[in-house]
Amino acid sequence: MLSVAPSTPPFAPQSASRSDSGCVRSTKKFRVMVAEDDPELRSLVVSVLARAGYDAHSVGDGADLLDAVTRNLQGSEAPIDLVLSDIAMPVLDGISCVERFRALGFCGPVVLMTGFGDAAVRARTSAMGVSLLDKPFALDELRAAVLAALSSRS
Repeated sequence: MLSVAPSTPPFAPQSASRSDSGCVRSTKKFRVMVAEDDPELRSLVVSVLARAGYDAHSVGDGADLLDAVTRNLQGSEAPIDLVLSDIAMPVLDGISCVERFRALGFCGPVVLMTGFGDAAVRARTSAMGVSLLDKPFALDELRAAVLAALSSRS
């Protein structure tokens, strides 16, 4: 598993709470689990998210993603705040992963990446309540999709 967690830049997205004085203070970096079978794209995505201040981790296929989310739900790993996954992956595709870990109780936000975002895929992901990011994407689009998904979580 690739993991990059640099020091937190001042613009890092973080959860926040209000102190007794009413000031907002950050409490932690958001943990993002990236699942992508292309090692170069996976490395790039993790690097971009880490530089943006996220605690980014990665796996290379759907089975490893499901394992990571399952360990997370069992409390044996730090909580995952967001899953960012490719749809077309070996062993287990991204949509099947989401269906399985939703059934296990993972309720966090999910962004699925695809190079094949036809109407059927869009309808299915929308019905699942997950965001869709079309490949190829600009790095600003990636950061915006992650921030939007984390901002909309309940």
